[in-house]
Amino acid sequence: MCIMRSGILNKRKEWLDKSIADSLDVWSKDADELQHFTGTLKYFGFKQCGISFEIDASNKVPYFQHSLDLFKIVSQKQIAKEDIGLPFLEKFPEYDALITIVGFSPEPLMHTILALAPKKVYPVATEESARDFYKVSLNPITKKPDGKIGYFEAIIERYKEPYQTIIVEDIKKNVASIGSMDTFKRVREIIHAVRQDDKNAKIAIDITGGKKSADVSAFLTASIERNIDIYYVDFEDHNGVKACCGTEFLNKLDNPYDIYNIESVSQAIKLFKQYNYSAASEIFKQTHSKLTDDIVKNYEMVSEKKRIKNMQEAVECYLYLDCFDYSKIDINILPEVQRDLLRDDKYCGTLNYLLNSERRYKQAYYNDAVIRLLQVVEFLLVINSESVYQAIERCIRDDKLKSGLHKLRKARNDFAHNNKVVEESVYTDGIICVKQLVCEKFLKTTNEIDADLKKYTLSTEFNADGTLK
Repeated sequence: MCIMRSGILNKRKEWLDKSIADSLDVWSKDADELQHFTGTLKYFGFKQCGISFEIDASNKVPYFQHSLDLFKIVSQKQIAKEDIGLPFLEKFPEYDALITIVGFSPEPLMHTILALAPKKVYPVATEESARDFYKVSLNPITKKPDGKIGYFEAIIERYKEPYQTIIVEDIKKNVASIGSMDTFKRVREIIHAVRQDDKNAKIAIDITGGKKSADVSAFLTASIERNIDIYYVDFEDHNGVKACCGTEFLNKLDNPYDIYNIESVSQAIKLFKQYNYSAASEIFKQTHSKLTDDIVKNYEMVSEKKRIKNMQEAVECYLYLDCFDYSKIDINILPEVQRDLLRDDKYCGTLNYLLNSERRYKQAYYNDAVIRLLQVVEFLLVINSESVYQAIERCIRDDKLKSGLHKLRKARNDFAHNNKVVEESVYTDGIICVKQLVCEKFLKTTNEIDADLKKYTLSTEFNADGTLK
């Protein structure tokens, strides 16, 4: 007996038409007493004739018709955001495909199928359920199951609206009865097949019907794939074993990939690792703004929002450092060792230029990398209003070094004035010359310069809380 149901049904009667409300207690109680496959046939108003199914004319208004009518009314109130104590829904889009996990209870699956009315239904079933419960027909030639679920087709054909066309696809492959990997793989195969035909196909999945392991794997598959809507038929009351008829409602589950912005955060982190601080900062900023107060509260995401904020601030800090806009940098965000780069010290300033040049080189921006190397030369040699050429001629005595620095200068000029692309070799040759100049100016060895550059290299990793490593 469903203990709470009477109260739930009385609440529903308050907003139901009188004719529907008056019959609610009777049909829902009778439907609860139905058991096994014969009970399911009676619930849907069918009788079995061999491998086919025919409408049972003795059952004038099947229990399922009552239940489906009520289910659709409840769904519309959820869509209208009426306060009936159930989660709100958005208006159902026109789905190209609905993947449904088939167990041994077709009742909730049919509620979803007929409420969403997709163009195609893709059942995912175990061999046992397909053979024993859904009576998958045998191919007359091969004597093997042909994958057609006649029972599904009969129910849909009877209860769909006249203007609707809902095609049930054949079961091309059964999944294992135990274990989740098989279901995971099969659901993913269906998604990819649908999108191969139409990359913009609107897909939903109903995870109500299978075993828990199958449901979880289907949920994870839909979560990992993009733009899959996940549904689940729930009940306001259970009798401990079975859900109570008349208390069904549709629930759309939030995709954790969307809630946690997994794709956008991953993209931002990738851009950060590639030194594209501007793009990474913008994505972190947008992601942070999506975490509204309601989402943070409902999903207990205070620490996640703080983590993303920390990453955003860290990337912005590196962005300002990268463009030498030191006034906007919050020094407390930088790892302590990198704070030396902001000191009013010529050697630290030189290292910062070299590190900046190296980042441009790793991004394959050879033009910018060479410009940064020339900035080191200017920073160390130019005085007053003299040109770089004059400074090199005045300061450098070593002919080989002088020639190398002039080659760097000419490459910069060719790019600036003639838009000539700088070759990678110009940088790799130029960095050797510039490091030699730095060694002479600060009385250091190349190994010492390289060690300091490694010491001050900007991080490409975050700590668990989003701060810089």
